Amino acid sequence: MVKSQVKKEEIQLKIKTIKYYFTKEDGMVIIYKVTPSSDAILDEFYVTSFDDGTSETVWGIGHMPEKALEDAERKWDLESETEERKDNPFRQVRQGE
Repeated sequence: MVKSQVKKEEIQLKIKTIKYYFTKEDGMVIIYKVTPSSDAILDEFYVTSFDDGTSETVWGIGHMPEKALEDAERKWDLESETEERKDNPFRQVRQGE
């Protein structure tokens, strides 16, 4: 049996709003840039969320803003009912609606 020791480290993250878009559903798609501290082994990445005015939920992640939007669009479709797929806010943003 091999035992491993996991070193717990605290990583400092800088989170910056890059862009936000108002959608047809009276919500907002928000793209954040997440930059770890220089001593972290993580590269910077982007997170895409949807804010419906009540709560904000992260839907996508990627190494570029467009990839985070694509990820969010795909996940929205997977978790939505057929009618809701037509109103995918991430698709609206990607298509420039």
